[in-house]
This record gives sequence, structure tokens and C-alpha cells, in this order.
Amino acid sequence: MSNDDLIKQIHQAKTCQIKVGETHGFRDIWVVVVNERLFCRQYAFHPKSWRSALLEGQAGYLKVSGTSVAIEGQIPSDLAEMMQQVNDAYLEKYVERLNYYPEIAKQAALLAKHQNSTVELVLKDSHETKRG
Repeated sequence: MSNDDLIKQIHQAKTCQIKVGETHGFRDIWVVVVNERLFCRQYAFHPKSWRSALLEGQAGYLKVSGTSVAIEGQIPSDLAEMMQQVNDAYLEKYVERLNYYPEIAKQAALLAKHQNSTVELVLKDSHETKRG
């Protein structure tokens, strides 16, 4: 499956799953698409979270619709410029289009602690994509 196809599936999916490191299984996560880029935010703020492990460079995987792909995480250098677009993407996807836990989505979009946890997910080469 191409990265373009994966991005389309992620845009349509209510949730994806993320796994980082070897000690945890896949966990549900909300991912939004802005300009063909993937963004997610932390909801629970634990010191040994998927977010901190991903930013430390541990192996990460994102799963959508049964397809898993290797990912890397980064704090985008243009986050300040992208922030409003990411906020709007959360509101559009989870409040307006999917109506999926809209009150939680509003928090994810509008509260500073969630905004400040924004991570860009970068898909690695599509040959690392697998079903399962």
C-alpha cells in the first residue's frame, strides 16, 4: 500500500493505533492529516509515554485498518505556523465530520497542554508496511 493510500485511510479512520518500543502493545490514538502530514497529540501525560519513547528514537509503528507501518516522530520545526491548522483538523475530523467524542476532541484542539504535545508522525518507507 502506498503512503498516499495510508494517509487517505488515516484521514477517514476514527482511530489508529500506535506502538513504540518493545514493552507496550498497540494503543488507540487520534491522528489528523494537514497538508498530507500526520499529527497526533498526547491525551494522558505519563513520563514514560509513547510520545517520549518515540521522540527518544525508539521504534514506532502506526496501524490503521489492519495495516501497520513503521514511523518516526518529531516536533515539527514549523509547529507554531501549523498549530491552528492542526487544531482545526481535530475539530473538523472529530467534532464536525465523525462526531466522535466531541468534547474530548475540543480539549485536544483547544487546551494548551494538548497543543504543546503535538507530534508529527513520519511514515517510513512503504516497503515496511504490512498487514496484520
